[in-house]
Amino acid sequence: MALGEAYEVRYWSNKFKITPAKLKAAVAAAGHSSRKVEAYLSAQKAAKKKAAKKTAKKTAKKKPSASRK
Repeated sequence: MALGEAYEVRYWSNKFKITPAKLKAAVAAAGHSSRKVEAYLSAQKAAKKKAAKKTAKKTAKKKPSASRK
């Protein structure tokens, strides 16, 4: 991926459905290979989904009973 070319940034950001800034950050982290960037983005998405699931579990813990007086 050539980040110096505006049309490539547009193309790849549309393809991966991310903003150009996020694309540039992903390329900086994973390298200029589109396959590596795609793998990096999918790993980030999976980690985000796992973290959201973990916080949802914490909030769904046992609630105190309202019938106690």
